[in-house]
Amino acid sequence: MHKLSSILLLVLILTSCGQTTPISLSSKSPDGRTTISVNAKKQTSLDPFVVVLGVKSGDVPNGSLKFEVAASSLDSTNVKFDWQDSNNCRITFTQTDGEKKMFTFYATATNVVLQEYKEK
Repeated sequence: MHKLSSILLLVLILTSCGQTTPISLSSKSPDGRTTISVNAKKQTSLDPFVVVLGVKSGDVPNGSLKFEVAASSLDSTNVKFDWQDSNNCRITFTQTDGEKKMFTFYATATNVVLQEYKEK
């Protein structure tokens, strides 16, 4: 029994140490001029995702943020893009424990703002 549990422990350690497949999601604004992208990767299956949230919008400079999200996967079920209009979007990441990381994007004629916010 001791030998079997040692083998199972070794298998668990080895499978959790492998790198996971990168994840890419994106959403376009209603007018199609702005793209918000989510690029994420885990070092191991037990780690949180390291996420780069990026914005490409017309002629203004691109913006990006880097942060961690604790989730088993990132897809359309736990990453939401809520476009208010073509220059405003709220991006919400729902983590495994139900806690949310929320970000807002807005663009002006000369600037792109991408920032984390807390719900009141």
